[in-house]
Amino acid sequence: MSRFLESIYVKNGIAPLISYHQARYEACVNSHYPKVRAKPLSDLLKQAPKDNIIYKLRILYSEKIEQVEFIPYKQRNITALQIIEDNSIDYHWKYADRHVFYRLKAKLQPETEIIIAQNGFLTDSSYSNLIFEKDGKLYTPSTPLLNGVQRQYLLDNNIITTRNIHVSTIGDYESIRLINAMQDIANCKKLKTDLINRNYVS
Repeated sequence: MSRFLESIYVKNGIAPLISYHQARYEACVNSHYPKVRAKPLSDLLKQAPKDNIIYKLRILYSEKIEQVEFIPYKQRNITALQIIEDNSIDYHWKYADRHVFYRLKAKLQPETEIIIAQNGFLTDSSYSNLIFEKDGKLYTPSTPLLNGVQRQYLLDNNIITTRNIHVSTIGDYESIRLINAMQDIANCKKLKTDLINRNYVS
């Protein structure tokens, strides 16, 4: 039986993108457990700490919600990026089983994050969608492994544009950001694209 995750940004008891998480959660439940009625995730915010700390609301679920945790959030310190080609990964749902990513990162330093390419085109990192900047405009790969809630919010508000981004064209862009539900485009670290190692590792 598959199990799934939602990781939700919460501060002062508020989750700004809760409607996006609800839509993804409902789509997943409807696809895998069509007889189950998805619960409103906003009800879980009644348990949220009301202080000024940023929390990750981590929800583990299958046909029912199995675990709810509010975890103080600490942003990772990424100093380098490594391209890894893997055409076998299928992560279009947010699965709780992330061993495929652990395997790909096993030989790398903790401060190095992977960027996964499939058939030469960029998808995501192991935990985030990608945003590239060029001449003041922002682009995200049109071939993500998972369409994250932050990515969809930025698309809906015309802040980013989708584009096929090939490994060979990375140098055309000035910077890269790693965004996810916990890191919006304003608060995530902007890295220069020359930090990306394009020599594949195995």
